[in-house]
Amino acid sequence: MRAYPHKPDAENVEFNLQSSLEQIKKLKDLEKAGKVNPNPRFFQTLGEEQTAAAGETYALEKPIAEVLEYLRDASRNFARAVDHKVEIDPVEFVDMLAAAVVAGDNETATRLARLSRKDYTSDEVGASEIHYLVAEILSDLVLGREKELASRIAAAQKQLAGKKVSREEHLWADSLVALAAAILARQQPGIDAALAAREKEYAKTYRAPDERETPDSLLDVAALAFLRFAAQNGLTYSGNNAYIPRELIKA
Repeated sequence: MRAYPHKPDAENVEFNLQSSLEQIKKLKDLEKAGKVNPNPRFFQTLGEEQTAAAGETYALEKPIAEVLEYLRDASRNFARAVDHKVEIDPVEFVDMLAAAVVAGDNETATRLARLSRKDYTSDEVGASEIHYLVAEILSDLVLGREKELASRIAAAQKQLAGKKVSREEHLWADSLVALAAAILARQQPGIDAALAAREKEYAKTYRAPDERETPDSLLDVAALAFLRFAAQNGLTYSGNNAYIPRELIKA
């Protein structure tokens, strides 16, 4: 088991991995047997279980190739969910797009990045402006839209400097926006500072006992996605952040 600042329990992570694998098998068996009608939630759920398995597999120090395979499977199923008009919110969108980027699934990443706000606005979830801006920032990175990226980073920084952003939103967004700004400016010190902050924020997000073993707490797929674009711009990551394995940045 990898050593994490927020100290998840190895036995619980192993149990969760087995649960994830059982659920993946169950869903695949249903599809194979032809017992699933075209259903966007089915494909989204399967993709989320595969993303969970990726984090749990990584935490338990299994081969990085296995982690990547789960992310690739997840990316394919997220694409199928979008094909069937899945209703998602901007945070779910970031999770999907980040998984596709880290998996190296450029086709799915490009398709997702071309979606607009209305495509990831859910009647069931009241998202805030900062959620949408981070989603659009990651999309701009995927599509190489530097002018739009600069504008959205500025808007996000203005939002984060105001008083309407909650503590939870700051923990989720601050360092991602800082990473994007450093990528745009091609500034290595900015990358280093954002990553140092990200590790602390991630540990704070998941330090509560009922959050320590959640799949998201084990692998920072969003930061990994941003760092792929940093690497493309000659910016490096040489740290030992347990949440952000270097092997997945250039895999």
